[in-house]
Amino acid sequence: MAGQLSLELQANPKRSGRQAILNLRATTVEILPPQSHPQHLNLQPLRVQVILACEANPPATEKPVSWLLLTTLPITGFDDIVQCLRWYSYRWLIERYHYVLKSGCGLEQLQLETAERIERALSTYTIGDGEPGVKTLWRGWQRLHDIAATWKLVST
Repeated sequence: MAGQLSLELQANPKRSGRQAILNLRATTVEILPPQSHPQHLNLQPLRVQVILACEANPPATEKPVSWLLLTTLPITGFDDIVQCLRWYSYRWLIERYHYVLKSGCGLEQLQLETAERIERALSTYTIGDGEPGVKTLWRGWQRLHDIAATWKLVST
């Protein structure tokens, strides 16, 4: 075992948020190219680091966390393992952020073609992020736009 880590787990639909003690293990493995690949003789094995994090003593009402992560990032010690797990623990927050951008803000519908344009849109959408949240604000903005358009229509 490489060690233990106390990590704050964010709430998600499958689990409540909590502080968890994780037992950590890590090793390096090589993944061979698939034999069925037409160029398998020309392909090199892929060297990856494997991290196993298993929750010690979870609450009785919760399923224990068990993460098996593969990374090509170098792992030279305990601190590298901890950094990979911290990044992974943010996954749910990142997924929710992407969901809000796609579903709430309609970012894909803008069909922005350059990184600069996407950055501008993201900057605009993240201003005032917090309660009530960008999704609610966006829907309210769209509703206000509809009301203003209707007012213009009936006023002329």
